[in-house]
Amino acid sequence: MIDPSVTRLEKITFRGFTIATMCSADLATQLVSAVIDQTLQFQKKYRDNKRTLSAQFIFDDHHLILKIPRARNSRIWERFLTLFRPSESRRIHDSQLKLQELSFIGPTPILAAERRTMGCVVESFVIYRYLDGVPGQEKDAQEILSNLIGLHERGYLRGDPQLVNFIIDKGDVQFIDFKLKKPFFLPKIQTYMELADFLGKCPAAQSFLPEEIEKSKQFKLAREFFEIKSAIRTLRRRIKSLLN
Repeated sequence: MIDPSVTRLEKITFRGFTIATMCSADLATQLVSAVIDQTLQFQKKYRDNKRTLSAQFIFDDHHLILKIPRARNSRIWERFLTLFRPSESRRIHDSQLKLQELSFIGPTPILAAERRTMGCVVESFVIYRYLDGVPGQEKDAQEILSNLIGLHERGYLRGDPQLVNFIIDKGDVQFIDFKLKKPFFLPKIQTYMELADFLGKCPAAQSFLPEEIEKSKQFKLAREFFEIKSAIRTLRRRIKSLLN
């Protein structure tokens, strides 16, 4: 059984993979074997393309999610970077642990596995609990905004702050599809830029923005920076589409 009370992170090696897990070694090796041997029976696939496999399955009566970042596992540059940092899967797993530590609601991490060749990650995947609920909507804007600001006040960015990346269950706001980052260079500006990003994607949240933030010089500056950044990103996409 998967025991949600387990709080100690274990690291084990199995079938060439290094596994970081919050469950027993026996259960972790069973899950890893099922992924490697492709014996999992998926209940639903959310993505299955060259970039990502994301699918729901049932194991030991628990609804779980398997995510394989195929593109990041295979890109040469991404592999090179793993000489100096963990795999994408391990960073997702660690972000889920950190979110719990910060007292926010998100997927319960089960394990992250990575296999290295000559020091570079060439395969990796992450497994975590499926979250019940429905994607955030504009009517949830105030609660979602409050949680996002709360995360920023603790010094972290979530990445891609849009409504569908929050799940609402019985009034609770739950974070999904995030990878926490702690900015060290101009942290307040960076968190405010992410806030501006969210407000651009969810205009309904604007009326709930605290006055002290809205009127601050830092937020106004961050908003200008974000607009410039967005314009540059749009221009790059247009140029790329023309070249293709």
